Amino acid sequence: MEEDTRMAKASIDVFKRISFVAICCAFVVPTSFAAASAEQMSETTTVAPVSESVTNLIHAKDGVTLREFVGRNAPIRSKRQSVALFVLPPGAATPVSYNTEGEELILVRRGQGNVRVGDRTWPVNAGDIASFPAGQLHRVAADPDKTLEFYAISSPAFGPATYREVSPVSK
Repeated sequence: MEEDTRMAKASIDVFKRISFVAICCAFVVPTSFAAASAEQMSETTTVAPVSESVTNLIHAKDGVTLREFVGRNAPIRSKRQSVALFVLPPGAATPVSYNTEGEELILVRRGQGNVRVGDRTWPVNAGDIASFPAGQLHRVAADPDKTLEFYAISSPAFGPATYREVSPVSK
């Protein structure tokens, strides 16, 4: 009984840490988890270190980086959801694209830019969130003089089979 109580408290503590991290978008992980490597992460892992050495670098071109933390091939594996950090240098943009299934949200972590959804464009700043339903054309761009960092959160998990690029990035 005492072991069950201890395990329940530990699970609640981990949940609180994960919730706090998700809410603050700081993705700070306790040092005790820093020793884990990507090879040690399994599909049931619920806490993983977040550093460049263990995240999955999906894209690095023209200064744009995309690192996946949660997803089909990420340190925390999931087919139901994905979380990735995009960093767009000043003036850079994602291609106009859409997902054939699932919804994508972006949560702006730092910087300024704009989000185009369909034919409308909105300015975005740190703390802003935008939602793109399946099939909705969208594009995210950094302001000419500001780097833009944002988390892309998709459900189900992002995958190349359901991603459609409509136009290449134009500067």
